[in-house]
Parts: sequence; structure tokens; C-alpha cells
Amino acid sequence: MQPLTQAQFQALIKGAEVLESQEDKPSALLACDGNIIKIWQRRSGLSSDRLKPYSQRFRSNCEELNRRGIRAPVVTSAFEVKDSGEHVLLYPEIPGKALISLARENDLPLRDLAGFYAELHGKGVHFRSIHLGNVLRLEPDGFALIDVTDTTFTRKPLSLRKRAENLGYAWAYRSDHAYFDAEVRARLLAYYETAAGLPQAEAGRFRKLLDQAYDHYTVRRRRQAAA
Repeated sequence: MQPLTQAQFQALIKGAEVLESQEDKPSALLACDGNIIKIWQRRSGLSSDRLKPYSQRFRSNCEELNRRGIRAPVVTSAFEVKDSGEHVLLYPEIPGKALISLARENDLPLRDLAGFYAELHGKGVHFRSIHLGNVLRLEPDGFALIDVTDTTFTRKPLSLRKRAENLGYAWAYRSDHAYFDAEVRARLLAYYETAAGLPQAEAGRFRKLLDQAYDHYTVRRRRQAAA
């Protein structure tokens, strides 16, 4: 990582549009030149971030996703801000529309989305933060992943259990569950089974695992909302 002074950091983010914030500090910005500025604050105390910084995980996950044929950011610059210790990554914005925007317009491409889920899982990608705000619809077709820090990889396709956990989490996610009613889930499931090529025997087991995962994450979401 290249060192960056506070003055250089402020110059870098000057005039940029804040896209996301964390703890009242910007965590993702869109610069005037079309680059995304991704920022990680230095964490205090014991944290896995000290062993492998989240910025490093993000960058290595982006590289691995692109190697596997999954569109993800391509990091062009990496900085560490002196004194304050923030890690900063720059990468060109991926042109596309977040699926959460399409869901609000009642325009989710269900068949294509199910095929993308199946592609990820078939390529051994477990993208834990697979909610609609983290998946872009590209033009004229295709998808891309953006906030990919929490991603793991296997050499083989994901197991049925891992697939079910991933989809169950996505469909019960706090900001997305309203768009995944029973009818939409049934359609996505049918499209997914076809795209993944699941044999009938495996499909039956997969459905049971998916129901269990969806119920688990739904209960957890409701508890968190009530807390």
C-alpha cells in the first residue's frame, strides 16, 4: 500500500459523492473521475482485521472472482492514510443498476438471477453478502458483485447445504425479504434447479434445506428487528 498524507486523502475525496457510510464516516464514495473510493477505518482492540485487513480481503476476493469469470471490481490503487490508518482502495465504477432498484420497480430478472445464483455456486463461490444492494445488473446482460469482502471459495461446486444457506440468507435479508414473497421464491427455485442441473433426488433434499435456511434467517431477522 502506498502512504497517503491527510492532506492528500482530503484532496482525493474532495467533491466525491458519498455512496455508503459506516459509523457516520464515509465508506464508499464516487469520485468526479468515475472511480469508486472504498475506505476502511482502522479498528481498535482485537480484530481479525489486524491479521488480514478487510481491504486486503476485498482486493484478493475481487481478483479471485474475476479469475473465475465473475465480474467484480478491479482495484487500481491502494493507500494507507498516515496517522489515522485508514485503508483506501480505488477502482473504476462498474456501470450497472443495483438489483434493489429493479426490485422496487417490480422488474427483477428472475430467470437470469436464478441462473447467476447457480453460476456462482457452480464455480465454488459463497458470496455471503448476496443481498440485492450488492448485485448489479449489467447492460445488455449479465451481473456483477460489488461489496465482496465476505466471500469464500471452494475448488468444487458448493454443497447443497451451502447453496441453501446462501439463498435462504439472500431471500430473508432485512431490506430484501419483502421482494421475495412465496410466489417469487417458488419461481426462483424452479429456475435455479434447472440452471444448476439438480437431479430430482437432489432437488427434493435441496428444497428441504432451503426451507430450513429461509426459516432460520427469517426468525433471526425478526429477533434483530425486535431488539
